[in-house]
Amino acid sequence: MPLSSFRQVFFITLFVSCAAVVTWGIFRATPPQAIFQQSDKLAHLLAFAGLAFTGRLALPFVWPSTYWPAIAMLSILMEYAQGQLQITRTSSIEDAIANLVGVCLAFIALKIMGMGKKYLIK
Repeated sequence: MPLSSFRQVFFITLFVSCAAVVTWGIFRATPPQAIFQQSDKLAHLLAFAGLAFTGRLALPFVWPSTYWPAIAMLSILMEYAQGQLQITRTSSIEDAIANLVGVCLAFIALKIMGMGKKYLIK
């Protein structure tokens, strides 16, 4: 298997794994135990940063102008669906914002990585 094919399989596997963990975390019956005040917001931010980052690496053929709005909308819809589908959980605007901030951080990280690649590898 060529290295580029192996990398793509790796990125897809990483994205699917991340999507499974995020989906499980959002839709499980009980919220995670708070490690510190507002730790759930940090968890939302990191989860959606990871999901958006790995998703972009796994789906390079999707136009950025389609991918980023779609993943941002997904981050909001998953928070809304959590409150609708789980009777023991509620939706929170703060969690939805944390999800969106995570997506934005992934976007910024990938832009910085792209800039570094452009200037460091000639």
